[in-house]
Amino acid sequence: MADWAQFSRRSLIFAGASSWLVPAVGACASARADLRPPFAAFPPAKLVKLDRAVDTPEPVISLSGDSRYVRDDPARADVDPDAAEAYERAVAPLRSFEREVVRHANRYVRSRGQTPAHAARAGGMLWRWAKADALDEMKSDTAHFNRSASVAAMSLAWMQVREAIDPDDDGRRDIEKWFDRRGDEVRDFYDEKDPEQRSARNNHRYWAGLAAAGAGVAAGSTRLLDWGLDSGELGLRQVDRDGALPLELSRGKRALYYHAYALGPLTMLAEIGARNGRSLYDVHGGALHRLVRFTLAGIENPERIAQRAGAEQEPLGRNGGPFDAGDVAWLEIYDARYRDRNPWMRRMTELRPLTLTRLGGDLTLLFSGQNTRA
Repeated sequence: MADWAQFSRRSLIFAGASSWLVPAVGACASARADLRPPFAAFPPAKLVKLDRAVDTPEPVISLSGDSRYVRDDPARADVDPDAAEAYERAVAPLRSFEREVVRHANRYVRSRGQTPAHAARAGGMLWRWAKADALDEMKSDTAHFNRSASVAAMSLAWMQVREAIDPDDDGRRDIEKWFDRRGDEVRDFYDEKDPEQRSARNNHRYWAGLAAAGAGVAAGSTRLLDWGLDSGELGLRQVDRDGALPLELSRGKRALYYHAYALGPLTMLAEIGARNGRSLYDVHGGALHRLVRFTLAGIENPERIAQRAGAEQEPLGRNGGPFDAGDVAWLEIYDARYRDRNPWMRRMTELRPLTLTRLGGDLTLLFSGQNTRA
């Protein structure tokens, strides 16, 4: 309770009104639960209809493509340049859509609810994809993995703007039904996998859990929320005494990268759970706290993880630096609730803004209440 009280005091500065924490869905609520988003936001200056004329990237209905990694590399750590190029081409339209939806959603939040037109645009883009039944046909495991991350990003964008959309706009229900279908499909794909497969238990599963939980909050589905939180707990159950994830250690020289990558969905799932009566922060002996400490210590001294992974670690930063802000964007979520336990507490000012599209964009904006950009 002490942690929640501390978090509430900080959040209310940002929220403006505590009642905003529980979605007021009005006419949309007949067959759905009222589930809380993981962040507070500002009520709209006025309700708006979805912008159905907004410029929107062509919906991606079908997705294929294979992994960027060398096929016969058991660690899946060596990148095949040709495969990587093909992979980037395949996912580029998806990434473009994610960025645009999240950009409009963040602009609405940054305005403190004063620019509902941005909410209308983000919602209108999602409606266009929902009406086209986007992301319906996944033709490879890699496609499924990418759908999970995309549904996570889109659902978090929708949570930022949905209360600005007039409940009488039928497009809200179209979007919610689409999230419900996609969430079910993400869940079914993993439920049908061999549970001994690495991807059934590693970071892919945690992103699938975030997709399901995000879709569940968006659609008011407790069954999807529960499955998503179960997926997060599956990951946290594997954290060892040192704070490592054994399946991510098996990635050899990419072990550090995948520990940081796994923390994105796991931390967001912990926060979604905490907002909806099932916190994952302290399960399995505080596994998430151990994982945070282990990963940040590994970034500061990669040799620590190299010893466990049996390989020298690649730098996380795209330009050869130790890390990029997006690699630790999840730290903003953790800091908001556990500032005094954040090993990098004193570094947060220099790190901000911490942003990652797949986690909803500007996490500094969403969790610390700082309007970091115009």
